[in-house]
Amino acid sequence: MSPTGTIALYLPYGLAFFVLGVIALVIRRTRPSSIPLLAELPWLAGFGLVHGVAEWHTIFVRIDAFSSAFLGYWILLVLNVLSFWFLTRFGTGLLVGYGKATQRLMQWVTGLGALWLVAVLASAVLPGFSTHHLHALDAFCRYSLGFPGSLATAAGLFSAAEAVKAFEVPRRIVRALLVMVGCFLVYGVSTGLVVPEASFVPASIFNTTAFRELTGFPVQVIRALSAGIAAVAFFIVSDDIRHSREQRLVRLRELALRTQERERLGHDLHDRVIQRLFAAGLQLEGVTDQLSDLHGYSPKQHEQGLVQVRQLINEAIQTMRNFIAAPVQDPHAVVPSEFLVLLADHCERLRGRFGVSIVLQTAAAERTTMIEMPNEWFSVLEEAVTNAVRHARKPHIQVSFRMSKADALLAVTNDGKAIDVEPAQFGTGISSMKERARRLGGELTIRGLQHSNSTVVKLVVPL
Repeated sequence: MSPTGTIALYLPYGLAFFVLGVIALVIRRTRPSSIPLLAELPWLAGFGLVHGVAEWHTIFVRIDAFSSAFLGYWILLVLNVLSFWFLTRFGTGLLVGYGKATQRLMQWVTGLGALWLVAVLASAVLPGFSTHHLHALDAFCRYSLGFPGSLATAAGLFSAAEAVKAFEVPRRIVRALLVMVGCFLVYGVSTGLVVPEASFVPASIFNTTAFRELTGFPVQVIRALSAGIAAVAFFIVSDDIRHSREQRLVRLRELALRTQERERLGHDLHDRVIQRLFAAGLQLEGVTDQLSDLHGYSPKQHEQGLVQVRQLINEAIQTMRNFIAAPVQDPHAVVPSEFLVLLADHCERLRGRFGVSIVLQTAAAERTTMIEMPNEWFSVLEEAVTNAVRHARKPHIQVSFRMSKADALLAVTNDGKAIDVEPAQFGTGISSMKERARRLGGELTIRGLQHSNSTVVKLVVPL
């Protein structure tokens, strides 16, 4: 190949890997680490940067820029060993969460990489070691590190694509990661099986020379294309993660603004509305006392109505105070652990508001999927508890929440009265719960259990 052709082939080839490494470094330094993939990005960055330099170094080797061909090939072999070891370490690092076998695999990879470095460094001082031997070492390195490392990376990226589905990320990120899986599979075959020609099988049969004679173009073209597509896909991942982060920051700013507005409304409600309602309650009690002093008037005939009016006023005051005291939450999504804390807080608040027994039972989440629109869940809980208090005398209420691989379930059970509600009997409260369930993409059921004289309200949302 002419010097011009060598430069035209290896310059963009090395650039694709170098850009991949730079993108990995930028993402790792500027993005939050809640996605497991990000923790292993330094190894991918090392692979991309070192392998890019290795391909650019190949240009100088091929055009005989070194006074000693052995020195040029020796430096190239050192760079290849380092880059393939980084790639293998990246792939196995993504698979660590799959048991002790992968941890032992990582230890094996670390030891193998160290052995290869020792062998290559020793080759520089061994007597009688020639360029021919370096080519054989390069082939062995590709078989033992390059090919397994590419397969491990493809498997690790596939597992990462499955894992990030549990986070609040666009689907484009998953698709881009799957494209990278395909790219590294192609790269693994083209770089780990199509090796430089050597004197042993299979390198003596299936090698870069045989590939070019068979296809009419060098295998480096396929490697460059797979590297370039992988870099573009990884850039999409970077851009989408950046947009997701910016959207999260916008939500946090909106949350801060809502908090400020709620504080202002709270002050206004306390200073204007609550005080007037309290004064109205006092005046109502005064009117009751004045009516009882009238000749021939018995307040008992209106006592129930007056008591209900006072109760409504007190409930309105308590509701506004609860509104003022309640924390402002992000309405979009929370992680399961945060949801359970908020759920316990809501149950405690409802227990204090109604003065009834509310027992909360939760199970450890089997998934880390974000729980969408938590406020909708808590509104269903509040309406279910309110209905139980309204229809049953001193009910004992049990609230349970569990999160399986398939769905999330919130159940509110009271043992005070069994109620079966037909669709035609839906009031505003039940219709509101049904609508909230629909917005969550789930289903709400209300069932009366006559044998236990209890009612169960269940909200099931697929994950």
